[in-house]
Amino acid sequence: MYENLITEQELNKNLENFKIEKNKALREIFKKFIKPNLLIRLKEDILHSDEFMNIIRLNCFKLTHSMIIGMGADDPEYEICLDIAMIYWYLTLFDSDEEKSKKHKNESFINSLKERTLFQCQLRPLNRYFNKTNYFIEHTPIHYAVSCMINFMISNIEARLQSKKRLGVPNENFKINTMVVILKTIKSILLLVESDNAGSAFSLLRSIIEITCVYFAIEDKENVAQEYYKFMQYRIDYENTGKYPNEFKDLVPKNVLKQNYLNYGWLDQLNNRKLKTSQPKYIFNELLNTIKFNDERNKELFSIVYKYCCKFSHGNYLNQSIDPYVFIWILSRIGIIFKDLAQEFSQMFKVKLEYNNIDLFEFLDKATVEAFKIYEKQS
Repeated sequence: MYENLITEQELNKNLENFKIEKNKALREIFKKFIKPNLLIRLKEDILHSDEFMNIIRLNCFKLTHSMIIGMGADDPEYEICLDIAMIYWYLTLFDSDEEKSKKHKNESFINSLKERTLFQCQLRPLNRYFNKTNYFIEHTPIHYAVSCMINFMISNIEARLQSKKRLGVPNENFKINTMVVILKTIKSILLLVESDNAGSAFSLLRSIIEITCVYFAIEDKENVAQEYYKFMQYRIDYENTGKYPNEFKDLVPKNVLKQNYLNYGWLDQLNNRKLKTSQPKYIFNELLNTIKFNDERNKELFSIVYKYCCKFSHGNYLNQSIDPYVFIWILSRIGIIFKDLAQEFSQMFKVKLEYNNIDLFEFLDKATVEAFKIYEKQS
């Protein structure tokens, strides 16, 4: 009856063979991103570390059949390797073979890889807040940081809306609605770059810049928000009929393009702007000039990025070669744009930008600075 039962020694041997085969598979999957021997060594160190055991206790990984049967979406070894490989690939993207070889022997660099992998593992539930296609690129630090901040903010907004509790801040509806639009638009950009469709992300990035500028231009001014909504209704009427509403045509100043006024006519509601500005053209730069930035350098960055995105906004990228690493350029600019909005959110909702004792703002800030430096190395 018990003749077919295997011995403990045979069981251990089978488990050892399974581990060997699994490591072979992991080596094969990630070999184009990182040296396989380095990958497996780091994976084993992390897997058996006290820090990773604490991450397991935080329920960052759910125990599922896929962990026992083989690699799957919740398999810790696969996830650890995915983070290691993509962080390494990202950091060494434009390094020479000689530079990479030096880093392989640099204990500081190796320890940093371990720390950053454990860091991302700890944030895993936040990065998985929404179901996403599991593209490798979402594990690069800049993508991870932006995604975590978005999901943190959206989850807090959803909880607040479900509780039906008011924030008690001026212009609350406008602020929350605009934030949600910006967050969902950034999320769409993340999906595009994950799908290797960064060219289509330029028009959305332009929209984010414009909506963010609208947000900070209006802020607490409820009368300006109402004027903005009125002009948005004019736009809807125009798009539905192909004709400008009569009420709108009566408002358009002489020698001003109707389309420009349709976009930015509401700016006149800002502190008698019409009286202060001689012959306004109602263009984006005039919107930009109404904003007081925490860092004035951002004004120039917004302008440059906006103009660059305009070049691609009408599908002009179709006959041009898109840099395969342009997602770093796009997400680093989003990082800059996103930081002011995240701080605004923290003040409005009276919450710290923290998850599992990790400062999400600091993570986003460092990832953004790093992304700029990495992309600059290409040139």
